Formats: sequence, C-alpha cells, structure tokens
Amino acid sequence: MKFFGRFHSQNTNFLRRLNKMTKQTIDTRSIINSHFRGKELPGEIRNLLTTDDKNILLPEDLRSDIERAKKHNKSMSQYVDVISVSARSGIYSTEDEANHEELHLIDSDFDGPEINEQALKMKGVRWEIEKYGSFTPISESLYRDTAFDLLKFFENAHAEKATKTENKLIFKTIRTSLTPKQLGSVVDLKTSLNMDLNPALENEVLIVTNQDGLEQFNHLTADGDPVKYLQVENEGPKRFFDIYRLEVYSNDDLPSKEGKAPFIYGSFKRTVKLFSYPEVRVLLAKNPFGLERPFHVFRGVEELDVKIIPKTTQLIYAEIPLKGGN
Repeated sequence: MKFFGRFHSQNTNFLRRLNKMTKQTIDTRSIINSHFRGKELPGEIRNLLTTDDKNILLPEDLRSDIERAKKHNKSMSQYVDVISVSARSGIYSTEDEANHEELHLIDSDFDGPEINEQALKMKGVRWEIEKYGSFTPISESLYRDTAFDLLKFFENAHAEKATKTENKLIFKTIRTSLTPKQLGSVVDLKTSLNMDLNPALENEVLIVTNQDGLEQFNHLTADGDPVKYLQVENEGPKRFFDIYRLEVYSNDDLPSKEGKAPFIYGSFKRTVKLFSYPEVRVLLAKNPFGLERPFHVFRGVEELDVKIIPKTTQLIYAEIPLKGGN
C-alpha cells in the first residue's frame, strides 16, 4: 500500500476518537503486550496498528516513551533540528552562506515575483532516509510472565541502541562535512568561542567533546586553571568558562583521531538536520532458531538521515592535541 505508513502515522488521533466513541480508555500498551503473547488484536485496532508484514506500528505516545529513553541515554537528537518527513527522499533548500543576513531593500515599485538571482543564492541538501534496526533477545520465561512489560523491555533496549547509532551518525556527518580547526589547548577554545562564532548565538552554543577532551582540562598550561575554565555542579550540566554548556560523550561514540581530541561547538540546532520518518516498527520473532531452550527476538526499525547545513560562524569542529600520555 503506497500510503500505508502515512495513514498509520495518524494512529494516535484515531485512538483518541475511538476512545470517545467507546467512552472508555484504550490501553494500547496492554493490547500490544497481549498481542506479543499471542492474543488476536481487535479488528479496528489491528487494521490501525499492524502493517502488511505483521509489524506493529507504535502509536505516538509509545514512540514518545522511546524518545524520552533516548534523551535519558544522552541522545544528540535533543540538540539538533529533527525534521519529520513523509517522503523518504527529498531536497532541503537553504540560502547560500554568501547571502546577506539581513533584509533586502526592495524598490517601492516592486509588485511582482521577480527575484534577482545574483541577490539570492540558494543551495539544496538531499536527504535519503535509511532503515536502522535493533535486535533484542528475550527469554522464554520472561515472555511467559504476564506481569512483565514486554513493550517496555523493547523500548529501553531499542532506545539505548538507537541513541548510540544516532550519536555516531551525527558525529560522523559533522566530521566529514566540516574542515577541522586546529587549536593548541582548551585555552585556545575560549578564544575561538569569542572570535569565531556569531555572538548572537550565545544562548544556543553547546560544546561537545569526548573523554579525552574532558581530560585535557587537567593538562592546561601554566596560565590555565581547570576551575577557571570548567565548572562542574552537583546538579546540572558542566559549564565551560561559566557560560557554555559542555557535554561529554564516550571515546567510542566520538573517537579521537591522530592524537587529537575532538571539540564541536556552536549551534547544533541550526546546523545539523536529522530527517526522521515518523514510524517505529516492532516485530517479535518467536524462537527463530528452533532451539530446545527457546528465546525470542524483538526487531525494531526506525528510518532517518542526517545532513549538515554548514556555516562557518555557526558550528565549528576543532581538534586539540592530547596531553598527559593519551
């Protein structure tokens, strides 16, 4: 069915209408858990929540549970521009960086759609949605335990894997799209933040580094005091120079390269576009390998792509040489 996914993306609104019609709350989580354990879905709900290949399409409220779990796992998606799309490919149009960042003076006699090509330079970035899947085993004993929330088990496991995938994809796309700026130490980072970024973005600036990058605050030069540059509160995020939020990711998610720690800073929201097809599909394969001690496997599928809209004063990828024997 060509528009099958688009129809199902509206399933939460349908369930709300169904709630009003039946004058009772429909617990989709319990219904889906029962379905995983072999109970047939009610007709209207079956047509709404299942695909032609027997996958379950999670309603919006259950997808939100996964997004909250991703945020708990430090998903970078919370800091970038997430764009929901119904087409799996397309063009995102944007102005060229050479354009003026202000209003154009228009002649008072202007009354038509004519636009001077020299005054407005455009460029397009093409997105291509790709499918990413998680595979999560579950034991027969938990499967049979009706008090155990199968869907919550899937949501937590899938969110952890999806977070790692999204983070790696975002970092890889940034590093392949931006030319690295070479800094001598984290002291130079302060200068770059002051001089290289548009000051109007101060409230949006986020600094991202890895474990090696965080360690560099312990190896400052003689004029550097870690407490002066990095503030760590018992509650709340780390702060660089008491102004900018600093987030640290694992060396596995954001690896150092050639003896240099990565530092990415600026407005991620304006620069990084995560195109998301708004569906999460779930399939439970029962004893797929025919073992004597059976276990079952959840498969979850999301579809996304990441693109960069580069602008030199908006987001910077820098590298700092590792000190301290790393």
